[in-house]
Amino acid sequence: MSIAQIHIHKTDLKIARPRAMMAGCALVFSGIIITLMVQQFLAPDEGRGVLTRSRLWWEIVLNVQLLCVGMMWFYYAEKIEDAVGSKRRYLIFRATLSVITVSVPAVIGTAAALNNWFELKPDSGTLYVFVGSLIVYWAAGLFLHRQIVLGRVRNRIRLQVRVGFKFFIPLYLLMMVIVCDIALGGTNWAVMTPILLSFQAATPYFLKAFALRPGRMPGNSTA
Repeated sequence: MSIAQIHIHKTDLKIARPRAMMAGCALVFSGIIITLMVQQFLAPDEGRGVLTRSRLWWEIVLNVQLLCVGMMWFYYAEKIEDAVGSKRRYLIFRATLSVITVSVPAVIGTAAALNNWFELKPDSGTLYVFVGSLIVYWAAGLFLHRQIVLGRVRNRIRLQVRVGFKFFIPLYLLMMVIVCDIALGGTNWAVMTPILLSFQAATPYFLKAFALRPGRMPGNSTA
């Protein structure tokens, strides 16, 4: 491949679908909030509560949550309106799950209020169960999306070879963090899990935003 061809590929890499970019960012924003929450709950007693006890923090979280839900719904609204039959039902189901996903910080805040976690620190076991539930939830969603994508592409072997590694980079990083950190007896894996899972969940939206479809690369005529 010549230098000129590489330059063309780079200049063609632009946002083709802003709504998809917004949906991906909504997932990432939610992941960042969850990561900060888990970090606060796992922090030593003398450093805990700087954010979770702040009224300003929760006002910011609430506003970001409303923004995330709005961006996610904005992505699906037009698709649902134009779809019919089973495709419409599928899009409604997927939109519902996506809205629930970006609303997880609000769920954590509600649980914290009901269990007085703002004053009494939750035990590590409770946090680990929650983080484990996130892993299972995102893994199930990722598997479902992957099966749908594979079902729409004829040459499945080519798809896995060309985009498989890039598609799963956040998941590979998460696996490395979990294995290394647990082996060293640390708790950073619980803090990093939400943000890396959010990037993994947002990957399909970012690929669609930049028109990086399976089996296609920047600079191709089709998007």
